[in-house]
Amino acid sequence: MKLLVSKADYNIKNDIQRFLDGDYVGHFTQEENDFGLKMSFLFNHCKIENEQLIFTYGETSIKIKIDNQMPNAREAHFSFLMKEDFFRSSLKSFIRNNTINKIIND
Repeated sequence: MKLLVSKADYNIKNDIQRFLDGDYVGHFTQEENDFGLKMSFLFNHCKIENEQLIFTYGETSIKIKIDNQMPNAREAHFSFLMKEDFFRSSLKSFIRNNTINKIIND
């Protein structure tokens, strides 16, 4: 399983600040923008090692054994991660920290 499989995946990963800044509002619905932010956050904090998908934020990690036999394994693993409380709280913390840094630096 590859983490990033298309040019779109790389663009989503690299555009995290654009999603945070609302640069895509008007191009995407709010729901699509929120999903793009979640995927970007996921891509920026995941890696694959030893047949495991590892999401790390701060000092904590979630590891999921990759099941390549599962249909749509990549999407299923990502969906599972995004439903985890740790992922949701990490994303909220990231958004909060980004907002604080933006206020401090403006």
